[in-house]
Amino acid sequence: MASPSDPEFLASHGMSTSPHFIDLPQFEGRKPTIGVCAMDSKARSKAMTNILNRLHATNRYTVVFFTEKTILDEDIEKWPLCDFLISFFSTGFPLEKALQYTRLRKPFSVNSLVRQFLLFDRRIVLEMLGHAGVPTPRHLVVSRDGGPQVHPLLQRVVEQRMGLTLGQSCSGGP
Repeated sequence: MASPSDPEFLASHGMSTSPHFIDLPQFEGRKPTIGVCAMDSKARSKAMTNILNRLHATNRYTVVFFTEKTILDEDIEKWPLCDFLISFFSTGFPLEKALQYTRLRKPFSVNSLVRQFLLFDRRIVLEMLGHAGVPTPRHLVVSRDGGPQVHPLLQRVVEQRMGLTLGQSCSGGP
């Protein structure tokens, strides 16, 4: 099994091998396209509009919005092509479908879709914070559903990068 520090492992999981954290692709004679894949309330929010206006003002990028109809109703093969993808979960957003798109088209993900699965369950968030030594307020975890459900890809990445098996300290006990 490849090590998380092995460049081939990192590249196969969409992670950078650059000592400067990210490797940006080269675009010969064309403007790279930034795809915004989120529900309209997030994609067209004041904060996102501000960010995208600043990027647009540089005249170095083209921005394309994935409409809610596209995200919800179209097959991922029909989604717009982009070089960079900004995508984030909100109510009604098909995160798994967006992840399938990134596997198919391989845009540079500005924010990790896989890691967004972490935010679905605060027990996982607390477990990772504790493992990383981040102080959290005193809390009590009550698990009435058999413990958190962890996306398999996320489970592998967290185990390999952090040495943490998610869900074990949250699953309750005798």
